[in-house]
Amino acid sequence: MLEAGIHQLVAADAGVRALIGAPARFYPVLVPDDPVYPCASFQVISDTPVDLLDGTLTIGPMRLQVDTWSGGIANASYASAKAVQAAIRAVLESFTGALPDGTFVNYIHVAMARDLYEQDARCYRTSTDFMILFCPPQPGGMVGAMGAGASHNFVDDEVVAGSGTSWTLASSPNPVESLQLFVEVPSFGSVLLRRGADYTAVGSAITTTHPYSAGILTAWYRN
Repeated sequence: MLEAGIHQLVAADAGVRALIGAPARFYPVLVPDDPVYPCASFQVISDTPVDLLDGTLTIGPMRLQVDTWSGGIANASYASAKAVQAAIRAVLESFTGALPDGTFVNYIHVAMARDLYEQDARCYRTSTDFMILFCPPQPGGMVGAMGAGASHNFVDDEVVAGSGTSWTLASSPNPVESLQLFVEVPSFGSVLLRRGADYTAVGSAITTTHPYSAGILTAWYRN
């Protein structure tokens, strides 16, 4: 399970452990009552698996939210919450490869990051949304799942050429379902566009429903 692999990866990092302890205070969904600060939590915001290769392989993009917390009436520290955020982001951002649980990650991309303050709890909080394209553990590993001798290339963070509503990828996504297309929104972050509703893709050609300025569309896909 991706969440378990992410937890293991983050909790094993020496920089993270130096800030939130060993074992790391990195909790699924809910922070315990009266926690030791600083600490962190994570939860799935969306999970939209896509079946590829005639149903023999499933990939997801998943949106995972990671929050960091620093609280206590006397000890709440914005700097502490930000330091934990930076340490976790350093572990996850741009990670590619196999997680400890066997999940294969193609990319992890920060979609949004924001600072918050929880008034009732007197707690500084940061919140970071990560977009993750991944494949669950497969019998025989990735080669077994994809077929021995098969060649599968992944394109990460390609700045799509074009402007307005007409765009061209460097190569054609194969299959087209592997394409993840993002638009950078100033002062907000990356927003995942929906194939069919926000754009159409034929070969390497992309037509967006709305016009965009050059240089703000990025793509991840398999070819």
